[in-house]
Amino acid sequence: MWAFEEALDCRAFHTAVVLYRGSFLDGFHVAALLEFERWGEVERARLTHRYEEALETLEREAERVGDTVAAVHWWHRLSEHDQFSSRIALGLMRALVAVGDRAEALREGEIHERILREELGADPDTGEKLFLKELRQRVLQSGTRNS
Repeated sequence: MWAFEEALDCRAFHTAVVLYRGSFLDGFHVAALLEFERWGEVERARLTHRYEEALETLEREAERVGDTVAAVHWWHRLSEHDQFSSRIALGLMRALVAVGDRAEALREGEIHERILREELGADPDTGEKLFLKELRQRVLQSGTRNS
């Protein structure tokens, strides 16, 4: 944890994401110590947020320098970390379209849509739904899912 935070503080984002091992004290509970439990929850949320920020920084940097393949990689990592975020799913789909992989973009959008429905009983946000609809139309018009 300390090495992770030190890497973030030094803006060594690649190192930080390698060092991140998942939720802080995940599965560790001491029911009799309510204050410890609260502290653990706060730390878990704070460290998770810092990890997400590192991934987003790496994604933005990849886009800034025009490295669309790296941008897709970082969007995938964000999506793996937060499978319920429509904002992240939409970013991943757009990045996949930018590298010319509409079929994979459509597949990722459909997976996200299914996860939201099955796990949360919810629909994707409006922006994602519109993008998916447009993407489906493009794929159908092209006659192939790999266009």
